[in-house]
Amino acid sequence: MRLTPLHQIGSECLTKLNANYQQLLDVLGPANATDLDDADKVGASWGFTDEQGRTAFVWAYGFPGAAAITCRRWSTDGNRHLLEQLFPGQLD
Repeated sequence: MRLTPLHQIGSECLTKLNANYQQLLDVLGPANATDLDDADKVGASWGFTDEQGRTAFVWAYGFPGAAAITCRRWSTDGNRHLLEQLFPGQLD
């Protein structure tokens, strides 16, 4: 599956993703929307779209700055089917 970074953040947490920071890097690449989020609460944030136009967002709420690398339960928004394809069995 081909993903394109989207410089945008999610508006609300719809579900949680159980993954470590390295897993997100492996699937999504470097965080690309962190600068748009609240720096006091979010240390890493991704926005992305796939070739079908589905969009999704992942962020480390409650893990500011470098603490994001210790996050194991990520907030998500956007297309749940896309997230399930990228992270099978890891969504709550």
